[in-house]
Amino acid sequence: MIPRRLGAKPLHVLRTLAMVLLCLIAPACQQSDPEGVPTAAPSPSPATPEAYYGGGDPCPDIKDGIGCRSSASGDFDGDGEADELRVEAVTGDDGFPSSWRLFATFASGRDVEARGGWWTEQSVGAPPESADWWIGYPAAVAAFDVDGDGRDEGFVKIVEHVLHGGSVPDHSLFRVKGGRLKPLEDENGNRFEFVVGGLPSYGGGLRCRDRVGDEARELITVRVENAVYPTPRWMRSVYVFRGDRLFRVGRSTGTMKRQGFPDPKIDAFYKLRCDGVSL
Repeated sequence: MIPRRLGAKPLHVLRTLAMVLLCLIAPACQQSDPEGVPTAAPSPSPATPEAYYGGGDPCPDIKDGIGCRSSASGDFDGDGEADELRVEAVTGDDGFPSSWRLFATFASGRDVEARGGWWTEQSVGAPPESADWWIGYPAAVAAFDVDGDGRDEGFVKIVEHVLHGGSVPDHSLFRVKGGRLKPLEDENGNRFEFVVGGLPSYGGGLRCRDRVGDEARELITVRVENAVYPTPRWMRSVYVFRGDRLFRVGRSTGTMKRQGFPDPKIDAFYKLRCDGVSL
């Protein structure tokens, strides 16, 4: 795990520097993915710098009781106009988040919001005085059309688990429906969550393409485990859309041979590629 504070630097600054350093030293930042698909161009609407607030510290940008802002642009209602996806913390007197808001602002000025409680409990309030570790705050990361229906979904970091050597971010996808932002769900009705990113030892990513040959887009989650060993294990799951739910229709596993450290083939698992967006 990583300590909440290192010297006097805020955690969000340290994490941003770490991410920049990782891309400078990791060949995978320019490599193709393990399925042989070239890396897409960077997203035209990447997360704002504020999205990298680390967590465990008060929001540094508080105005009128709101802080830790992040946003991403997309077309959530399919009218061809640019809308905005936003995540914000409602802060307490101590500057720490007391709750979170996730909403989209249409080009017309109208807002649609997600129901409360979509965030992780540990991202609210100050850590206990004795806590040595922290958890990453939610953030709006990007927007893209997951299912190909002409309307973007919001790609949102729900929480980031900070562990020894790095962090593992959990994400979800939200779409506008019935006047609200609603999460895509799995076949059991639970919010569909997945990892994009990871540690030297394990991590995951997401792809969307037609893998079953029915001319419809599916979601593919990929994961690699035991990545520091000579023969890491990989897993791939394929999901199809049925309404707002995703049903798993295929799963495959295998092993691969590590070629040095870092290995571009391993690091390529830790990415999202969908609708021209690469993260």
